[in-house]
Amino acid sequence: MALTLHAAESDCNPKRKRGRKLFPRLPFGLRCSQQKRPICRVQYSRGISERRQRPSPPAPLPKGEGSNAPSLPKGEGRKRGFTLVEILVVIAILGLLIGLLLPAISAAREAGRRASCQSNLRQIALAATHFHDANGHFPQGQCDGNIGFGPDAKAWSWLARILPYCEENEIYQNGAILVKTLRESGVAGRRVRLFLCPSDGYSWSGPRTDAGNLDGFAVGQTNYKGVSGANWGADASQGQGTSSSTTPSPPAPLPESEGSSNGATDYIGTEWPNPGTNGSEDGLDAGDGILWRSDYLQPMQDRNVTDGLSRTFLAGEDLPQQDAWCSWPYANNAYGTCAIPPNFTYSDPTWWPNTQSFRSAHPGGLNFAMADGSLHFINARIELATYRALATRAGGETPGDF
Repeated sequence: MALTLHAAESDCNPKRKRGRKLFPRLPFGLRCSQQKRPICRVQYSRGISERRQRPSPPAPLPKGEGSNAPSLPKGEGRKRGFTLVEILVVIAILGLLIGLLLPAISAAREAGRRASCQSNLRQIALAATHFHDANGHFPQGQCDGNIGFGPDAKAWSWLARILPYCEENEIYQNGAILVKTLRESGVAGRRVRLFLCPSDGYSWSGPRTDAGNLDGFAVGQTNYKGVSGANWGADASQGQGTSSSTTPSPPAPLPESEGSSNGATDYIGTEWPNPGTNGSEDGLDAGDGILWRSDYLQPMQDRNVTDGLSRTFLAGEDLPQQDAWCSWPYANNAYGTCAIPPNFTYSDPTWWPNTQSFRSAHPGGLNFAMADGSLHFINARIELATYRALATRAGGETPGDF
């Protein structure tokens, strides 16, 4: 017995003497297979005490009659799920909330886009004002029989002239605008972000090749055009109207159309002819507003705007998808008339007598910049007489509320 105890103690003692290992006889013949040595009594007794301190597992619950599964006490350990009706009610409530929330989100996004559009127009109007301060007149267009038409002419628009005044001098210089033709410049197809409305996805699709009078030539799009006035119904470049004493006698007028109840003469086939406050129906080459396609022959100054700079349109919105005559470089694509009501849509976008006007993607109306740089959102249901009066520079009209 003493020998066995001595062997166990020597087994646990790290300072035991070297020599032959003694294997004590342990209960149940336990041996340590991993350490390849017998387990000492101290270790064995420690394991027994640990096993005695472990809690015993709970007793199984009694089985119910006729069931193999243990029955749980009522209200204990059982989780209740949602019924189908409750799930459907929750789905219906969520759908209702989403239905109420989506229009509000769309309205908030459109309000932001409209504010960005107004910011674009304001910068364009300020650029035109800075051009006026530097040159003594508003930026002019050059497109007529003398300059020529199409991509092989130097028919640059007023938007092309204000590029240096709206942080786009790189395009102006690299394209040698006013010196080279549209085709020679190499920049006519460039996108100018300032000229694009955030609400019109079509205009952001890249240069268009279907612009009027350009024969498949790629040009950059624009949502903003100059206001030529409110006179409409003739084209002096076709020998029509009364814009010049040198023009041939006009052909017979077309039959009276929807907009001609005011006695206007229609030579071009528009539904909205309107006599000009300057005595001409030609809004292309003799507009009664501030800007038109060939006003390089008679550039307007602020002193010519006797109706008041704050009450005269300078520029407004258009949608290139609904008007083929809409691009920023070309002077024959960068102007519109207010003889045609706002947001008027015609079935054929290429028929300029009914489409060369103003419209927008904003619900309820469109933005206009005034000659003093201020901005107004014009309701699409504005009185046509008021709308036309705001487009003339010296008509002497008294426009109503807008």
